[in-house]
Amino acid sequence: MPNIQNLHRFSYKNHGVFTNKQLLQIGFIRSQTRSLLSSGILIPVQKGIYTLAGSPNTWHQQAILGLLSCGPKAKLSHSSVLQLFDLLPKNRCIHVLSPTNSFKNENIHCHRSIKLDLSDRNNVSFGIKHVSIERALIDTAINISDRKLSYLFDQALTKKLFTITTLNRHLTYLESSPGREKTRLKSLVDSYSTKLVGVESSFEKRVEDILRKVSR
Repeated sequence: MPNIQNLHRFSYKNHGVFTNKQLLQIGFIRSQTRSLLSSGILIPVQKGIYTLAGSPNTWHQQAILGLLSCGPKAKLSHSSVLQLFDLLPKNRCIHVLSPTNSFKNENIHCHRSIKLDLSDRNNVSFGIKHVSIERALIDTAINISDRKLSYLFDQALTKKLFTITTLNRHLTYLESSPGREKTRLKSLVDSYSTKLVGVESSFEKRVEDILRKVSR
């Protein structure tokens, strides 16, 4: 049997989750996988998907399981991407974008979308495939207040997770839909489109804009 250390190394990178294909890639043939299952080293979760015994049941592990349940082209999406980057508190409802599946259960909300920008297809952070921060923010905006949206906008800019240019491009290419509200984000983008006069940061610019509104 291949070195069990390979299993642990892969487990560390993939948050304790394996598929049959991944096990084959690190050298475990089907009979050896069955041996790992019978010995309790691997625990079946879904058909062809396993977790390593003793691996912590973390949010990241649940996110990967949610992705795998929605198909090979699925990406973490909506508020779950913002949670991945600690912009929102983590919860157990995992949002996923997939070109083929659309369903919802207690822990997984799989949104169907066939329109993915190139920047939404190739992102992997912390071992998890996800859409861009820009798309996640746009698709989440409808469910959050003005104050919270402004805060998330500022935090993501401060952490350099996106730029005004890339966000504006996403606002242009993504069509409006019943579950997508772009107006408030366009307004935030517009507030940054003018030069930062007398301020040194995006946060100061937001404070300046608020003070101007109050003084009118």
